Amino acid sequence: MCCAGRFIINMFDTCVRGGDPFVCDEVIYNYQTLGLKLEREEQIEKFNNGFTDIAPYTIHSLKSYLLAVNNLLQETIARKTRDLKNEKDRTIYISYGNIFGKPRKVNETEKKTLFNNGVNAAEKFFNSLQPHPIQ
Repeated sequence: MCCAGRFIINMFDTCVRGGDPFVCDEVIYNYQTLGLKLEREEQIEKFNNGFTDIAPYTIHSLKSYLLAVNNLLQETIARKTRDLKNEKDRTIYISYGNIFGKPRKVNETEKKTLFNNGVNAAEKFFNSLQPHPIQ
């Protein structure tokens, strides 16, 4: 199981010497692939400002501490490259706002929020799109 926890956009890439693009260091990125990724608003702001490090998490209780640890683990596991060059310019980052929990427990208001966040993120992504050479 090579890719547990990884952002799956890499499954559409090609390893230069053949093999699994999840573990390969020399990868040809498939810019015809579009990724959709739910992220914290603070993380998206970091990306928008040109930074790829993990956004700080404000800790004020045990619950927020556990959320911060979970966020750190998820971000660390999901990254194939530290600078996110593998997903940059081909991923729409959608804010999940303050919605936590399982998808089956999302109410109508939260669904509308996610939908609107997705529409806004897609518009911003496509308006700022830069051409890439097809490899």
